Amino acid sequence: MSPALARARFALVALFVAYGVTYLSFISRLVKIREELGGITPAELAVILFAASVGDVVASPLCGYFLERLGIRAVIRFGGTAMAVWLTLFALCTGAGWYYADIGLAFLLGASLGSVNIAMNMAGVAIERRAGQTLMPFFHAFFCLGAVLATTISHFTVQLSLGILPQYVAVGTVMIGVAHYAARNVFEFHDKKADKGGRQLDRALILLILLMMAVALTEGCGNDWIVLGAVEAFAVSEATAIGALWIYLFFETTTRFAGRRLTRRFGEINCLRGSFVAALTGVGLYIATPELWGVWVATALWGAGVALGYPLVISMAAASGENPSFRVSLVAALGTIMNIAAPPAIGLIANFTGIRHALIVLLVPLTVGFAVVFFSSLAKRKEQS
Repeated sequence: MSPALARARFALVALFVAYGVTYLSFISRLVKIREELGGITPAELAVILFAASVGDVVASPLCGYFLERLGIRAVIRFGGTAMAVWLTLFALCTGAGWYYADIGLAFLLGASLGSVNIAMNMAGVAIERRAGQTLMPFFHAFFCLGAVLATTISHFTVQLSLGILPQYVAVGTVMIGVAHYAARNVFEFHDKKADKGGRQLDRALILLILLMMAVALTEGCGNDWIVLGAVEAFAVSEATAIGALWIYLFFETTTRFAGRRLTRRFGEINCLRGSFVAALTGVGLYIATPELWGVWVATALWGAGVALGYPLVISMAAASGENPSFRVSLVAALGTIMNIAAPPAIGLIANFTGIRHALIVLLVPLTVGFAVVFFSSLAKRKEQS
């Protein structure tokens, strides 16, 4: 491996960790945010989270435009700096009790998060092409590690009775440094001339969109509903139910770390096939099992099943046709939308059916994804290439 490639890979690993730390630092302090805003209602807190989600959804499709004109390095540099600035201002406004200012800042923070997310994935694809091997699951595993690190940091700041400002300032400072370091070392992905045109939906892109929607929806519902579903169905304590979520995250993270070896040995399309089989089995078992031990097995399969979907679909989108910036931005943006929109929809259905029965909805997109990876022209083309 050349020194430039090694530096680029290390820089992107650091950026994925920093991104995970920044994002989860924001999410993991919601109790303190609510307290510092004067004990706002859950609905008012939900408005702040919804604003961040809207910012992410709005920015993700537009990011391809900025990548085309400014490049990956500029988007990472400015997006990472903006994340730190908005996070710090959010903490200051929260401390002052300025609820409506927080809504606007959450929107801007979400937009910055969405932009950096797309740029990171484009940078990962660029490194994959230089290295000649699949690395996206490896990079995404470090996001998971960043998330675990952020949760640990938040736990200790709570134990020390610290507000969100010192934590957010520290996290933001690290994010700025990592973003600028990464911007100096990652590769630009595309030839700008090659990225002109080619913005239409073709068959391969439509199939990849279907795959992304299935995996993003299933992953988002796993994060949000595994704990509550176990508590509702088996009347266990929250701590016991969190054990199911820990199993889910453990198998998701370890599978991503094994992704490079798995794709090298079995190929991308076979790994996706295994992923959909595992996800279908895990979700189905979680819905149907009458025993608590079945939940442990189900969440292990569920976590392993969703682990490789997002990163592999991103890699395949970049290689599926003209204008890779547009294709990756579109696929990633739709994945973000599904990740955000699906859990509330499941919650509405759960009001009438219960959480586990509401998750039956997931079997529909998973079955569609299963059909795509086993029987579509996309699968046949990947096997021949």
